[in-house]
Amino acid sequence: MTIPVRHEQLVALRQRVDELAPIIGPDVRRHLSARARRLLRPPRVAVVGEFSAGKSTLINLLLGNYVLPTSVVPTTLVPTLLRHASRPQARLVMKDGTSSPVPFERLTTMVRAGDALDGLQRIDIALPAARLRNVEILDTPGLSDPELDPDLVFEALRRVDSCIWCTLATQAWRHTEQSSWTRVDAAVRRRSILAITHADALNTVAERKKVFARVRTAAKGEFAAVLMMSLSQAISARSGSSTSDKKHWKNSGYPALEQALDRVVQVSARRRLRRQLERLIEGLARVTPVSGQATAPPGREAALEQWNKTGRQVLELGGAKDWADGAAALIAGFRHAALPPASTLSAMFACDAATLRASALEGEAPEQTLAAVVAQLGAELAEGVGTLEPADPDRDDLASVHAEAMTLARDLLGQLGQAGAPATAQGAR
Repeated sequence: MTIPVRHEQLVALRQRVDELAPIIGPDVRRHLSARARRLLRPPRVAVVGEFSAGKSTLINLLLGNYVLPTSVVPTTLVPTLLRHASRPQARLVMKDGTSSPVPFERLTTMVRAGDALDGLQRIDIALPAARLRNVEILDTPGLSDPELDPDLVFEALRRVDSCIWCTLATQAWRHTEQSSWTRVDAAVRRRSILAITHADALNTVAERKKVFARVRTAAKGEFAAVLMMSLSQAISARSGSSTSDKKHWKNSGYPALEQALDRVVQVSARRRLRRQLERLIEGLARVTPVSGQATAPPGREAALEQWNKTGRQVLELGGAKDWADGAAALIAGFRHAALPPASTLSAMFACDAATLRASALEGEAPEQTLAAVVAQLGAELAEGVGTLEPADPDRDDLASVHAEAMTLARDLLGQLGQAGAPATAQGAR
């Protein structure tokens, strides 16, 4: 199954959205920009399981010719996201949302020394591996590690499209694993694969079949595919070219996993693209293109009345919790009115948002601080009423860009049609 949408079509749509920045407010701009970026991101598949279940070995098999040395991906208590890039790169993503690049060759030393663990949420590694062009791989710590905060893993799993759960053949699909699996979103579970690893640790074919039958029954309805494999056999046979190597490669069970993964990735890519297009269309529908003609400034009393009404609405949102959304709504509401330039308002909001956060940390009531901010900005507004933003002669052209973006997004959504469901695969090796 292939996705009936070309990459250049998605690039063209993102370019149209980027061109609309001058005619949309900051809240809608953030929404549209995020959706446009996600159009080009491939599906994300997490490799999950308890400690020593073969996750790292499986990831190296998935990376194909580009094998990531185990010394490069340090054993940490945080997830590691693998993306595609033309050269190896690394970045540390912190819990506060900030991130910073790290010299790739120093990554292991830094993390093992504990220099970057405080506040670390995830490690991002970019590699020139062919598979990563079509899928991002999230490597997760072993869930049975007593030092691990499992919430960190499950939080990361909220942003994946599918999972490969690795379970040891000698103790396959334990109750602790089944309990952990229920914390993953049900839709993600149905697009996932249960990989029974280290099948070579079972002594006989009969024993393998018995374990596989038990796990398949216990996991019925929880996965798109249940497979058994010997990762060590796949590793040893991968580089060989003899008839014996090819036979061992096939009998390892790993090729069946690749086929199942390809199906899951195709379904996930179609689904996530459809969802992003739908949300992008919703965002575009919120944009009202305007011409390049400046509007007459409203009266001072009308402008202040509108400001105070919007300010009261922000106060009713609950204070600091919804400050960012409320501030963005205020700015967006006055984008084309006779007010101080939006850039000025944005700067004022950014400053006061920082003040609000600081006061909340100090124990002050955020609603009181927010009320003071609204009153202060109201006074600033009173002095600025009548100041028009410069008319933009290109806005008529941008109205056409808006129409093109909407048409292109709807056409792409139509090309996708209905997203299918992955066929269930079963296979014991």
